Amino acid sequence: MNALGKLCAVVALVGIACAGGSSQAAARDYNWTGLYLGGHVGGTSSDVNAAFFDGATTQGFSQSADGLTAGAHVGGLYQMNALVLGVEVSWAALDHKATSALLANQSMTTHIDDLLMVTARFGMAVDRWLPYVKAGYASSDTSFGTVITSTGVSSTQSSGREHGYTLGLGAEYALASNILLGIQYDYVRLNMEGRSQSVFPGFATPQTISDASSDIHSVTARMSFKFGGERDGYASMK
Repeated sequence: MNALGKLCAVVALVGIACAGGSSQAAARDYNWTGLYLGGHVGGTSSDVNAAFFDGATTQGFSQSADGLTAGAHVGGLYQMNALVLGVEVSWAALDHKATSALLANQSMTTHIDDLLMVTARFGMAVDRWLPYVKAGYASSDTSFGTVITSTGVSSTQSSGREHGYTLGLGAEYALASNILLGIQYDYVRLNMEGRSQSVFPGFATPQTISDASSDIHSVTARMSFKFGGERDGYASMK
């Protein structure tokens, strides 16, 4: 089973455990219900695989990059006994840039600029701890550009948002009634459709990107401020 398969299995198992949690498993001295906002910082890595048609030949290429990330998130949580449901929107800045050599004295540069995620969260409250899994939509601003290697002259370029999905897991700790600390892992898969490159004057047309995909891994530390739900207790499941 590959890494994605294992992560999907973890998501399924934890989701079942959360759904079957009893009121005895939930913490009675902290209420996770409320809205929150905060920031996160950490590290990311990405792998891009695609094919480039230069007007004469099709060439496959693979690139990898890594770097730091920082961003903000906002969301809401609702606790029912042990089960904690939530939704979250997050955005983070990335600066993943990689260049590889192509045939015919060309080089290809890929740049992944940011990461937007809209996810649902499913967690199990254990006193002031909240382990959870998450899944949803992901998007990133991605650009491709080619240059003539010997001269540095740009030959083609394209940019635009690419879309896909994300799976992840994490844990948060309620340091105080309105301060949450956490750590989170996210896997993002972007399936990029074929893209026509804008060709600079003097170069052959058409030139295209096809069969493109990107896998992004991110580990971040989080700090959030929660509003509402400060009183003890939680809603009971009917």
